[in-house]
Amino acid sequence: MYARLPVHAPPAAVLAALRDVLRERRITEYAVVDHGHDMAAAGQPASRPGR
Repeated sequence: MYARLPVHAPPAAVLAALRDVLRERRITEYAVVDHGHDMAAAGQPASRPGR
């Protein structure tokens, strides 16, 4: 159902591009969850699929 695509850009640039598209399509971003921050606070290392 989903495909993983490699992205050769910094995370901040990818997030900005995603938000631009959401805005263009008038899709509301209701919440942002920083899972990496939450995991670090819980003492768990962040994992990265495919690495």
